[in-house]
Formats: sequence, C-alpha cells, structure tokens
Amino acid sequence: MVWSTFIGLISVVLLWVFVSGVLFYTAKRMSIKFPAFPRLWWCVLALTTLPIVPLGMDSLEGSVPKVLLEVEGYVEHSQIKFSHAYANSMNIDTQDLPILILAIVLGVGIYRLVRLGVNWYKLAKHLSMLQSISLPWSNTPCIELPVNTSPFVFGLFKPRVVIPDYFKQLDLNQQKSLIYHELTHIRYKDHIAIVMWRVLSSLFWFNPFVRKMEQAFIGAMECRCDQATVTTYLLNKQRYAATLLAILKRSVAVTDVAGAAHFSSDALTLEDYKSRLKNIVAPEPNQPILLILSLLCICIVLVTLNIKAAPFVRPDDRAWHNPMRDFKISSHYGHISQFRNMKPHGGIDLVAPKGSPIAAIADGYVLVADDTTLPDRFGKVVLLQHNNGYQSLYAHLDSIDVEKGQAVQGGAPLGTLGETGRVTGPHLHLELIHKAQRLNPLAVLDLK
Repeated sequence: MVWSTFIGLISVVLLWVFVSGVLFYTAKRMSIKFPAFPRLWWCVLALTTLPIVPLGMDSLEGSVPKVLLEVEGYVEHSQIKFSHAYANSMNIDTQDLPILILAIVLGVGIYRLVRLGVNWYKLAKHLSMLQSISLPWSNTPCIELPVNTSPFVFGLFKPRVVIPDYFKQLDLNQQKSLIYHELTHIRYKDHIAIVMWRVLSSLFWFNPFVRKMEQAFIGAMECRCDQATVTTYLLNKQRYAATLLAILKRSVAVTDVAGAAHFSSDALTLEDYKSRLKNIVAPEPNQPILLILSLLCICIVLVTLNIKAAPFVRPDDRAWHNPMRDFKISSHYGHISQFRNMKPHGGIDLVAPKGSPIAAIADGYVLVADDTTLPDRFGKVVLLQHNNGYQSLYAHLDSIDVEKGQAVQGGAPLGTLGETGRVTGPHLHLELIHKAQRLNPLAVLDLK
C-alpha cells in the first residue's frame, strides 16, 4: 500500500502546485486594482487548499451503478494458466523508496526552518547586546544597528524598531516618517504575519508559489502601511515618497533580515516600488465588494474541482487491501482488444488457480451477492459499497460467502475465484467505481 499512498500524495501535491500557480497569477492581476489589500494573499493561500481538502464524506447508502447494467458487454481476454507454484522471487521490494523520498522532502523543510530559527536567534542575541534609544515621538524601544540596512521591526511579543546608523543623518521629518512607518507595522501586527509567511515558505519549499505569495503579501502590506502612515500621522505625501526613495538608495546594497518588516524590502521589485510610490501619491480607491465577489466565484470553481478531482487525489478509505495473495495481472484497465469488440476494459483481470480466496479491498457492505442482478457476463458477482462514494466489483466467482446487506471489513473473505459468466479461463475481474464512473483500480491498490 506504500506506493499507492505515495502516488496519491504526489497527485495531491501536483494539484496543489498547479492550483497555487493559477490562483497566484489571477490574484496578481486583481492586486493591480487592490494594491493595499494584504489579506487578499491570505485568502488566496487558503483557496489553494480547497481542491485537495476533504469537504465531507458520502454516506454508505448506494445502489448498483448503471455502467454495470449496460447490455453491451465485453469478452474477456484469453487467460493465462496459473498455478499455486507461482513465485514472487523476481519482485524487487521498493517499499522503502517512497518513505525515503518523503523523508528527504520533510527533512529539507525542517532544515530550512531550523536555519531560519538559528538566524533569528543570532540576530536577537546581537540586538540584546546593543543599547536601546529613546525617541520623543515613540514609546516603542528603538535599537541602532551599525549597518546601512533598511529600518525594520524585530520580535514577536516585544517588538522593537531597528534603525540603521545613518538614521541620525536624516532630517527630522524623514526620521519621523521612518519611525511612524514601523509603528504602523506593529499596530497591524505585520511583524507576526511575516514570520508566519516565512515559516510556511520554509516548510512548503517544494511549492514555489508559496514564496511568490509571500513576496506579493509583503508588497501589499507595505502599500497598506504607507497609506495608513500618511493618513494616521498626517504626513505630506510627496515628502514621505521622497523619504522612501532616500532610504532605498542608502540600503540597496544590504540584504534584508528574513522574517522582518522593512521600510524598504528586497522582496519587492522595481515595478513594486513604482506601484508603491504611485499608491502613496494617488492611492487606488478601495472597493472590497468587487474583490469579495471575485473571491467567491473562485471559491465556487475550486469546490467544484474538489468534487471532480476527489477520486484521483483522495481515494479515501481507511485502508485498502489486495483482493488476493498470489496472482498475476493478465489484462489492465483500459486495454483494448478484439476479444472485447475493441471496447476498453472496465477493470483489471487477476489470474490465479480456481478456488483461490477473494477478499474485500476495503470496509463496506454488500450491495449484490448473486448471479442474477447483473448481466450474465459477470457470472457470480459481489458488489461492495465503500465510503466516499466508492464501490468495488468482484466477478466470475466460483462461490460466494457473503449475503446482500452484510457488513464486511477490508480483507474479509467474499468468495472464491472461478470462471462463471463469459470467460476464457479462471480469473477475477475487479472493478473500482466512484459515483457511477469506472476508475483504474491500480490508482489505489498496490498490486504486485
């Protein structure tokens, strides 16, 4: 079951990355009209998970799907003879490979997180050795750092404003603009939000769009902070914009501290700064109703995608079991041949000696257990109803050991392998159905 679980995880990750990319570029277009709305990016990040999170489970109530009642059937492929002496010695055990890959992915995320924590610890220790500076227009402690960095806020629960060594060279209005900007960050708790984004980017390093969303969030956060600073402290817009340019020129050669709210951030591009300056002088009018409606439409689309993608990325029964121990696959799902009148195979055929025990692939209850409910071609057949809309069919049985309405557990015996119905030899015809649509059983079963 390791490989089937691993493939399911890979499908989920690929779908998440794809949806993240689509939503990122969609939100980037939307942010042109809403440059000072950082909550947009929290919403986008949350929306990326909609197609992959379980939105509820179907009940166990089910019925025989119409696809099994079609009059036009198929003719089974010629079956190979198989004996109990079939050897599995040629199978190479690769069960540890998926676990190793997952361990590497998790290990890289933890390493990046630890490295981030070590850098913060070193900076915190260094700042604790510096003396705080009191400014008459600020009650928040300020610390002068002897480098030409951009001013920033550091600390989660006791934030401090870190100012560069050129701070005293600025005129009074520029000094106030810098401090007021950082105080606005503290009021909005932006220093905490940035830490959260940094942690998410470190853990989910394999999704490049999380990092891009973090950068977009920083841009929107700075635009909001600029607007709020100018409005709250009644600053001159042109002077404030000039201060931003002056600080940018002084700190352009210094790398910012990761996870800190900077006055000028290296996460922003030239276009971001142009947009920021434009937003300072002539801010865009806020129309959150349009943004909310747009996000609502996106939400509806993603919920629909969740429902459609469920059988492929979330084959969600508690545990899947192989229907037999010793077997060989003689015909795969979708295989087309003259034996089936050029129609694709609706399941997989497992060849084993007649009388081999057949087991349920998952917990469920019996919908059909006879040779009369379904078309004659199936012979003696068992149809099980599982959780989340899944059904499994076991055809051409020699004997049936369960009754209609009976609850069964995964791995429990259902009957024995036979050659009833339209067949060319003893085998098990296994189908997996989700909401009346046939699926490839190998998508959830790790058959060897």
